[in-house]
Amino acid sequence: MRILRIVLAALLTGTLLLYGCVEDKTPVGSKPIPDAFPNAVGMLWVYEVYDSLAQTLDTVMISVTDSLDMSGHLPGLQWRMYWTIGDSVVDRYVIVKGDTVEFLADTTAEPTHLEHLVYPIELGAQWTGPSFADTSRVTDTGTASVPAGNFMGSAYIERSWEIDFEGGGKRSETWIAPNVGIVYRYLRCRYSDGAQIHVTKNQTWDLIRYDLSTFPLGMFPNAVGTQWVYEVTDTGIGAPPETVTVNVESRVSISWADSATLWTVLGNDISELRYVAVEGNRVHILYDTIIGPFYDKYYDFPLAVGRHWGIESFVPVPIIDDKGMISVPAGQFASAFHYTAAGGALNDYWVDDEWLVPGTGMVFAIHSRFGLGPWYTREWTLLRHEITN
Repeated sequence: MRILRIVLAALLTGTLLLYGCVEDKTPVGSKPIPDAFPNAVGMLWVYEVYDSLAQTLDTVMISVTDSLDMSGHLPGLQWRMYWTIGDSVVDRYVIVKGDTVEFLADTTAEPTHLEHLVYPIELGAQWTGPSFADTSRVTDTGTASVPAGNFMGSAYIERSWEIDFEGGGKRSETWIAPNVGIVYRYLRCRYSDGAQIHVTKNQTWDLIRYDLSTFPLGMFPNAVGTQWVYEVTDTGIGAPPETVTVNVESRVSISWADSATLWTVLGNDISELRYVAVEGNRVHILYDTIIGPFYDKYYDFPLAVGRHWGIESFVPVPIIDDKGMISVPAGQFASAFHYTAAGGALNDYWVDDEWLVPGTGMVFAIHSRFGLGPWYTREWTLLRHEITN
C-alpha cells in the first residue's frame, strides 16, 4: 500500500517555498483579499524543494486536511505537509482573521505564531510579524514563473526576522499569486558564533502542481437514477473482462442513518446489493441493513490528501495519499483522490486502491482479497456514467 508522506502548510510557516523568476514586472491592479486566500479542506499544493546544504531534492505535498476548534480562538484549518523522500509529516494551522492570514504551529490556548500575511498585498505594503524584529515588505509585483505555470498579478514579499548585528537571522523571499497562494519561496537561516557566520538552512521551494478543487459530502453522487458502467477484470484468474452496471435504485430507511439508498451491482458473474448510508459526514457502504451491519467500506468527507479516518474492526484503514489527473474510457478527470486501504478479519485480508472524483464517484479501482475465502484481484475501470442530481 502506497502511503505518501506529506509536508505541511509550508505555505507560510516561514520554512518553505520559494523561487520565482520575474519576467513581467509591470504592477497590476489585482489585490487578493483574505476571502480569496485558498484555504478549504481538500486543496493541494505540491512543491519541489531543493536544500543546498544537504544537497537534496525532495517533493513536498501540502494539503488542507481538516477544520478544527482553535481552543477558543476563531475556527482554523489544519494544513499537513508530507515530505515524500524525507519521510516526515508536519502539521500547521491557518486562521483567517479580518485582513490577516495567520499561520500557527499548534492549537494550544496560547499558540505559537509563525508568520502572517496582511491584506491587501500590494506594491509598497509592509507589516510586522510575530517574531523578534519581524518585517515583511512587498517589493515587487508581476508574473512569477515556476514549473506549475506563469502567475500574473503575483506579489513579491521580502521578510526578515530575528536579525542581529553579527550577521545572523532569517530571511525569506516569496512569490504569492492571487487565489493560488505561495508559488515560490527562498528561505535562509544563519547564526553567528562571534567569529563566523553559519548557514543552517538554505532552501528553494518551487510549485510544480496544485489542485484547489475540493470533495465535500455534497459532491458524492448518491441520487436515485445515477448509473455507472465499468469494465471489470479479474487479474488473479485471468478471466476475460466483463461489463458491470451499478445503479442507485431507491431510497431505503436505516434507523441510525440520516439518509440511505440501495445500489445494485450487476454483471455476468457479479450480482450484489449495497446499501449506502449517510451519517453526518460519513458515507457507509454496507452489505446489509441489520443492526451492526456488515461493512464493505466507508468514507469520511470532505476528502483531502493526508486524511485518514481511524481504525475500526473488520473495516479497511483508509488514507487519501494523492490527488491528480486520471484518464479512463469515461473521460479525463483533472481531480481524482487516490484512496488506499488494507484490512483483515478471521484470516481474510483485503487491499483496496480507488480513485474517487468529485461529482462522479469511483473511476478506477483495484480490489484484492486473499486468505481463507476466494482469492481475487479485480480492476474496475469506468466506461461511462450518468449522474442524477
